Amino acid sequence: MKNDLFDPATGACIGLNLRQASRLITSFYDRHMEPSGLKLTQFGLLFSVGDMEKPTINELADRLELDRTTLSRNLKPLEREGWIKVTPGEDKRVRTLTLTPDGAEVLARARPCWEQAQHEAVEIFGRYNWLTMKDRLDSANREIKEILTPSGETSEAAE
Repeated sequence: MKNDLFDPATGACIGLNLRQASRLITSFYDRHMEPSGLKLTQFGLLFSVGDMEKPTINELADRLELDRTTLSRNLKPLEREGWIKVTPGEDKRVRTLTLTPDGAEVLARARPCWEQAQHEAVEIFGRYNWLTMKDRLDSANREIKEILTPSGETSEAAE
């Protein structure tokens, strides 16, 4: 059956389709972000660190749905550039992140590039379609996170 949602030959796999769309949309944003010198992932990290006001690695990992190892690896270039500062907390196992003045400056320069990409992406999807899809993705993400997180487990454990 050609339209069978449960036959991988039909191209209906949610996981593969979302991964493909993610790669394409990331490339789309990265192309727009080129003049700023940032990639979309770096922009998202800098924005989140500034928006959260001194988050811990765990707090940022939770917000971005990343494991701490991947997040730490992605933060290293930003720290090397002097865009974020990583500071040990009172508990030496906890590290706090701060957006530096240089980080705020590069983020401000990148913002118009991101806004242009966002505007064009919304035009491609259609405003209503994107808002509907975002609501559905948010709902699915919550449900999937509940399935993947063993009951009683939190990510607030030490780093």
